Amino acid sequence: MPNLAPAPAATRIAPLVIPPAAQAPGTGVINHAPPPDATIFDPLIIPPAPNTGVIHHAPTPDATIIAPNPSQRKKILLKPPRLLVTTEPDKGFQATFDLAGETLTLGRATDNNLCVPLPIISRYHAVFTRLNSETQEPSYKIAQRKSINSLWFKGKEVPEKVLENGDTIEIGQRGYAEYIVRLTYQGPEYGFL
Repeated sequence: MPNLAPAPAATRIAPLVIPPAAQAPGTGVINHAPPPDATIFDPLIIPPAPNTGVIHHAPTPDATIIAPNPSQRKKILLKPPRLLVTTEPDKGFQATFDLAGETLTLGRATDNNLCVPLPIISRYHAVFTRLNSETQEPSYKIAQRKSINSLWFKGKEVPEKVLENGDTIEIGQRGYAEYIVRLTYQGPEYGFL
């Protein structure tokens, strides 16, 4: 019987589930290939033919795939967290800011990390604080500073909010302000090598 020890890169064992639609009718033969970096071990392996080293096997639904450990793939940052700034109704101002750093300030003054030169924004309106360490996925919290126009989230006034992908914070109260500023948070995007 051949040695069925997994290859060095294979560390996780998962059962092979073959949906009926993926089998040739009445044969048990798979009509699609497993991932190219996976190794299939089948309990019905026939020992190698003498002096050939070739292992023959009949694929069965009991086959097991030994796939590479996903932690061996390197996770890379494709896009950092971002803040999209727009006005409603449109006042001709749009900006996209990459969020990087432990603390970022937002306001009308030019010495802010995120400068939004609109009259509805206070000189030092809000602060973004990074919540996770450099080794974890970044997340930010927005907190209002001493500013006249409050932060609003889903129609409720909020002094601070931990941001999740897709959250939109508004500055300026609907029905009272001439326009509102919309701050839309986009979480980081990752890929794998």
